[in-house]
Amino acid sequence: AAKIGPVQYLTLTDAFEAGSMQMGATIELLQDANFTDEAESLTASGDITLDTCGFSIQSDNANITVARNGRLTVKNSRGTDVTLNIPIFIENSAVLEASGDALLSHVSVSNGGTLICTAGTIGLLTLAGSGTDYNITLADGNGYCTVSDGIAAENSDVTVENLLKKHPNLALHAGNGQIPRSETIESIQS
Repeated sequence: AAKIGPVQYLTLTDAFEAGSMQMGATIELLQDANFTDEAESLTASGDITLDTCGFSIQSDNANITVARNGRLTVKNSRGTDVTLNIPIFIENSAVLEASGDALLSHVSVSNGGTLICTAGTIGLLTLAGSGTDYNITLADGNGYCTVSDGIAAENSDVTVENLLKKHPNLALHAGNGQIPRSETIESIQS
């Protein structure tokens, strides 16, 4: 269950559909959301804030898509932890911004998409599409986001430089050392 302002929705899917119709809607979780039985796709189009209110979203089958020209801001007004154990897909010209200590299981950024996560952890980060133009912010003056389970790229030409272009002083580390910015993401995976 979730709500937008005083209006309550039985499902998170219904809340996302209603939120996409309102500019600047804030969806507040009223309980943990678990998608276990069926595949669901939650779509954020327009400008939506998802306030987890201390709850989490869990799923093996569902996903969240931030649609082209959409923006999804994820926060927790009742603390710092934001837990989304659900794949999140960011389309071209779409933005996902996670505040607080975000725990995101899988984020896939399309060429031209924007990810802003400057605290917390992303499990798997996928750079999707055939281009190399990703707008990814993983650090600011106050903190950084770690990627715990790996980085994958669909395009074999994507380099560490493409990933970290907004961070000239940031380095990517794996194993026992720093990875050169000219290294392709594909070669890191193998």
